[in-house]
Amino acid sequence: MKTRSFVSILVSIVLVLLLAGGAGAYWLVSRNPLLLMQGVEQANPNASIFLSRQSPLAVSLLVHPDRLGAFGLAITPPSQRKRVQAQWRHFRQTFFADSQIDYRRDIQPWLGNELTFAVTTTDIDRDALNGEQPGYLLAAAVRDSEQANQAIQAYWQRQATEGMDLVFEPFAGINLVYGNIAAPPSRVQSDSRFSSLTTAVVGDRFVLFANHPKVLRDAINNLQVPELSLSQSEAYQQALQRLTTPHIGLAFVHLPQLAAWFGEAEQNPKVSLDSPTFDSLLMALQLDDQGIIANTQLLTAPDQTIEPTQPTLTQPVQALRYIPAISPLVAAGHDLQQDWTHVEAGLAGYHSLQTLLHKPLQFLAQQWGVDIEEMMAWMQDDYALGLLPRSDVAQPDWVFVTKQTPELSDRLTQLDQQSQEQGISTGRFTIANYPVTAWTKLSTRRSPGRINQREVMTVQAEVQGVHASVEEYEIFATSLDAIAQALEATQNSLLSTDRFQQEIAALPSPNNGYLFVDWMALREAIGSSSPDLLDLKARFAFLKPVMDEVRTLTLSSEGSSTNAARGTIFLRL
Repeated sequence: MKTRSFVSILVSIVLVLLLAGGAGAYWLVSRNPLLLMQGVEQANPNASIFLSRQSPLAVSLLVHPDRLGAFGLAITPPSQRKRVQAQWRHFRQTFFADSQIDYRRDIQPWLGNELTFAVTTTDIDRDALNGEQPGYLLAAAVRDSEQANQAIQAYWQRQATEGMDLVFEPFAGINLVYGNIAAPPSRVQSDSRFSSLTTAVVGDRFVLFANHPKVLRDAINNLQVPELSLSQSEAYQQALQRLTTPHIGLAFVHLPQLAAWFGEAEQNPKVSLDSPTFDSLLMALQLDDQGIIANTQLLTAPDQTIEPTQPTLTQPVQALRYIPAISPLVAAGHDLQQDWTHVEAGLAGYHSLQTLLHKPLQFLAQQWGVDIEEMMAWMQDDYALGLLPRSDVAQPDWVFVTKQTPELSDRLTQLDQQSQEQGISTGRFTIANYPVTAWTKLSTRRSPGRINQREVMTVQAEVQGVHASVEEYEIFATSLDAIAQALEATQNSLLSTDRFQQEIAALPSPNNGYLFVDWMALREAIGSSSPDLLDLKARFAFLKPVMDEVRTLTLSSEGSSTNAARGTIFLRL
């Protein structure tokens, strides 16, 4: 063999090997589940063409769910992977509870890179007399249309074999298939999303699943008349254009409809006359090796604007040094009155949310005998508010920390004087070497005595509130035990824990402060029988597989433009 021929063959072999190796390396890298943290190419959900602008809630996953499962395994220690795999299988199956849909058999072979789940309406037939049944829609993108048609046909053949009377309904050129429905929709168990399944194959793009034929008819109407759909909403499109962070999914919430789902109109008939400041919420969902980061835009109603603001905090709020690490609910920021004004404006028009927010303030105002909102005017620097669970009583304690100012000092002197005028005594003593002032209310009670079997009058003191000056901060609390924990917290404060440092590290800087929730501990603190918690669990039961995995939630505010407030939510799983 000539030398030139040998060299040519050798070069050819090397090139083939390099190409094969490069292709293999590219295949391995492209399949790396950790790449999902960089987001996906498809930025927007195509299934928005099926959704009304008034849909209360829509969540879109823009990646094949199996890749999401692989990501979960990749970031899980080997010893826990069997548990994660079992949870993933359980989630896939329980999502179609009572429908006999099997994900691996009926969906996985043809599924593409988008799944959109939506609550399309709060009540399918809008008849309060027969109960409330929300409308649920799942739009699944098709990767292989032939397999999709075969799988859906095979599913309905099995249902017919088991005795189901099938209905084939042509609607606007699309065939709907469902079991014969003999009665109008009525209240069903909240976790039975697709117990009365209806399906439709829309060309070679989507397969639609719904819990009632009317839900699919409405979805197809939105497709046929695009101006009715969410995809044509100007505010929605503008919000999508502002998304700059990598993401693997989106969530959209229409706030007025969500409020109506909670009986807002029934609780407060004036709500319909109010003009809410904010109309909708858009969240871009990003993966993190510890959980999910949601970059949020709270969008104003069409006739509303807000004052543009810029974030100011670049360092953790130091008032958190006096919030004990066991606190499951904490809010911290720089200017309490300004933050409260923004929250109040944001909740305008939503009575039930305002009521929920005002509950702890009403408790403090009643116990301390002061106007809490008036107190906020004196607190225009760093602050932190924390809830402390109690095992002896149902009502938890609160600790509030704020920076000392001359105005605050003068007002505290006035409060001490007012307390005495109202029959509340002021006592001063020491806890953990710090001077503490307590507002106590004296009362008398009779108890059995030993002298001539007569009852003995005794005096007992009920603590109404406590405050102490520590360095440059003033600490308020609802009990002696709570302020003792706060004064001792410098050795084990929330701010000093690695857990909280990791939470705020996931948030952008600068920001305007944060709200931290230890979800599991909070549920224990407020009690599983809380009416508010039970109502939330019932209405959002379809999120239970996800919420069961949430450990903590941290939210930050990052300023606003004239028509949107920006923020970030970190869900640690």
